Amino acid sequence: MKKRLLLLLSAAVAGTGCAQPAAGPDPTMSSGKAPALEYRSAFEGYQVFTDDKLVPWRDANEAVKEGADHRGHR
Repeated sequence: MKKRLLLLLSAAVAGTGCAQPAAGPDPTMSSGKAPALEYRSAFEGYQVFTDDKLVPWRDANEAVKEGADHRGHR
């Protein structure tokens, strides 16, 4: 039992040495140029909030009663 556990652990440790990634090209010695940066504002397309037109409460109640733009509210 101890030999199997020792064999299993040693195989697991030996397998991790092979799992290291291959060395890639050195980024400090790059011969290519990076693409130009493009500035885009986070507020591009922003629309200022505007309140809806206020209507008297009686007119709003009548609209709900008639079912205009309030589906299922009767």
